[in-house]
Amino acid sequence: MVFGFAVRSGLRQNMVPPIGLEVRSRILQLDALKHNIFSILYHLSLENVIVCERTVRRVLKTAREAGTKPQQNARAAKKRKASSVRSPEVIKKIKRWTAQEDPPKQRYMARLTGVSQPTVSRIVNEDLDRVCLKKPTAPKLTDAQVAQRKVRAKPFSLLVSGGREQYILTLDEAWISLDFTSGQCPIYYAEKTKSERTRAPPVATSAPRFCQKTLYAAGFTWRGQTGLYFIPPNTTISSEVFIKYVLEPMLTKDVPRLYGKEASKVILHMDSASSHVCPATYAWLDSHGFKYITKLQWLINSPGVSPMDFFGNGRLKIATKKGSAAS
Repeated sequence: MVFGFAVRSGLRQNMVPPIGLEVRSRILQLDALKHNIFSILYHLSLENVIVCERTVRRVLKTAREAGTKPQQNARAAKKRKASSVRSPEVIKKIKRWTAQEDPPKQRYMARLTGVSQPTVSRIVNEDLDRVCLKKPTAPKLTDAQVAQRKVRAKPFSLLVSGGREQYILTLDEAWISLDFTSGQCPIYYAEKTKSERTRAPPVATSAPRFCQKTLYAAGFTWRGQTGLYFIPPNTTISSEVFIKYVLEPMLTKDVPRLYGKEASKVILHMDSASSHVCPATYAWLDSHGFKYITKLQWLINSPGVSPMDFFGNGRLKIATKKGSAAS
């Protein structure tokens, strides 16, 4: 058996010991069968042929630059159908792995079985008649939160069901950057020519560590969005500030605009921030006859029922990042 070695010491960087014709033909053959570099190294090691990754890449590159067709050379050296790679043993292993709740990635299965990743994909789709789907994600809950949900879930479901979900107004505050806008894409495309790849790439400007920000409040309902209400800079978010700059304009202007005569049916939802759940805020809401969901009724850490936290604020920040602030 012929061996190929890549010795770094004692050789110049561009000097690589030659390999035999038999090893070269075997590398081209495995490449014709759609094996990747690591799969080729794995098959060669099973045949007691020791080569390095650099040697395999050099053989494939030389064959392509010379205008040869590796697939035809490999088939001439040894005729082998690509379908024979999908052996019953390989299919059995992949079937066992894909039946797990947390299966390995196809690239890892290909490396363990010595086949290519496209072969693993064909086995999953054609031989096993399975499809790869993305798992739904759920927030991590502590034991205390699990126990809390068991007590609050049913009353909360009754609170927001029966058509009352269309009258819920959810609001939240968030910080938005003012001096880092016009967001840039982190990638760019270049030609495959050497001169193009060696030119200086465009640079994406990173966000400043301490950028200028402003605090805003917003909300939306079944029937539309509220306005954006900005908190004055260098202001402590107390209950008085929250009522003056957020609650009062939102409930006296936006709610009548959105609901008209049905404004009295609106139910306010807020998170558990100190300015939201303090007695002064609850007293103001009660004195003006507004309905609201209390802290003891709310299900914390719930993406499905907290749209401002898990969607609205992020979507607004993405939209504003693409432009420049006018003021």
